[in-house]
Amino acid sequence: MNKVFIKGRIANDLEVRQGTKGNNFLPFALAVKPSNKKDDDVNYIDCVAFKNNADYASKYLKKGNLILIEGELNQRKFTRQDGTKGSKLEVVVARIENLEKREKSDAEEPETSSDDLESIDLPDDDLPF
Repeated sequence: MNKVFIKGRIANDLEVRQGTKGNNFLPFALAVKPSNKKDDDVNYIDCVAFKNNADYASKYLKKGNLILIEGELNQRKFTRQDGTKGSKLEVVVARIENLEKREKSDAEEPETSSDDLESIDLPDDDLPF
């Protein structure tokens, strides 16, 4: 079983990108305070959203929003421009829930977005980071 739930604040500005095969994706980081650490300790968790989740996040969320994500851990292997090999552990987002209190003007905003992870193709060369 490979499933994670993480609650945190979006740590960067959100910008949808397009992969080499035309697939839209949204890389972002979640700032998470460890429960057993000092108040000033923060972990940054790399995440990537595709399809509906990427569209939802770019439309309704912004840096600093408190969200809950559900997803899978994925270790992506790649070759850097200098020829060295590298890998990155990230969360592939299956569901996003906005935990911010909504204002009346945001009544049309759905509280969650989800994708079927089985339908998302994760080729190593499609993500530029």
